[in-house]
Amino acid sequence: EDHFSITDKWNLIGGVSLDTIYKFTGGTSSKFNPLVGIKFSPEDFLDFHLSFSQKSKFPSMRSLYSSSSGNPDLLSEMGTGWEAGWTFNKEIYVSGAFFFNKYKDLIDSYRLPDGTRRYLNVGKAHINGFEVQAQKSFGRLEATLNYTYLGHRNESDDRPLDTLSAHSLSLDVSVFPLESLRLGFYGLGASASSWFDFNASKLYDIPSYFNLDAIVSYDFARFQVFLK
Repeated sequence: EDHFSITDKWNLIGGVSLDTIYKFTGGTSSKFNPLVGIKFSPEDFLDFHLSFSQKSKFPSMRSLYSSSSGNPDLLSEMGTGWEAGWTFNKEIYVSGAFFFNKYKDLIDSYRLPDGTRRYLNVGKAHINGFEVQAQKSFGRLEATLNYTYLGHRNESDDRPLDTLSAHSLSLDVSVFPLESLRLGFYGLGASASSWFDFNASKLYDIPSYFNLDAIVSYDFARFQVFLK
């Protein structure tokens, strides 16, 4: 992968990978994955980009050969994606992106009647959405806020993908009363999602949730003490 300057404001991004896997059960699979994009920077604090990529994901050793969940017939996952985004970095840092991803043979796992799980391929699926993030420092205060929307679907079975929330919001706030003392808060909230019981052929609802962590830490010269 490399970046190629066209002018002071325009850059091309190009790359390619060739991935190969050999299974113990026999057979070799190779995937050719291209990447191409363009970046426009009208100001030193402002960027826009547009990219297209194709990426393969080979099954892991666990998903292929695990004695409890492995599936040696598992196929490699293939995905194609478009992304358009921007970055603004002046008084405040703000970035965002819209993405459109389609998958073939998506690797997923399902629970079997005996309680174990088995990895299987989903023929066709998509995950589309957008993400926005803002960061700002106010003296001894640092804050980051992130929102993500995911529109997803298992197209082969005509249902949502398992355990993926449509909306999620995270925040990270740190206060420094002293140079070495930090008070931090990290929160993560997500909307309701669903989970498909492969055995009963039934879709279950997973409720929305919010989680908040707090941490107090102090940095000494060679080590750190914290309470979380």
